[in-house]
Amino acid sequence: MIGFSDPYQKLRYLIEHPESYTTQGTHSVKLNFSAPELFVWGRTQAFRMKITVVSTCLVDQAIFIYSNMPDGTRRFENVASPNDLLEYPLDAPNDPQRPYYRLPYADLVFRNLDMCVDAAVGAANDVLELVRTLDGLDNLANLGDLTIGNCKQSSSSSSSSSA
Repeated sequence: MIGFSDPYQKLRYLIEHPESYTTQGTHSVKLNFSAPELFVWGRTQAFRMKITVVSTCLVDQAIFIYSNMPDGTRRFENVASPNDLLEYPLDAPNDPQRPYYRLPYADLVFRNLDMCVDAAVGAANDVLELVRTLDGLDNLANLGDLTIGNCKQSSSSSSSSSA
């Protein structure tokens, strides 16, 4: 990041000015970002960022998708979608054919500090889209009624069965 004395300035600005991350809905996610403060420019070989869900409102805390790799390691994949929240289990996969599961944190390691910070900002943007989507799923519009069949009874709540 050219001209920044604080290498995490881009991320700190986002945290200190959350206006663009405010929604009008009822869902919310509070994230904590942790990273090493000490490193040597040009010498440090890896940069780590841990993003932890601190609290939520109407959202499961395990919003980060991981997969198990064939060598036994795990890999962060993405921020969950609403469908992922329903389909993927917590903490560990429960089907060997589907190695995906959810955790309440993303632990990321990059070779480059800029990539690390950009990934953290990208994850925050993805969480914002998750929250917006969940809010949108709660806002249903009545599209109308469709009658299927040709019932001759006058009561709409009665039902009959034939043997």
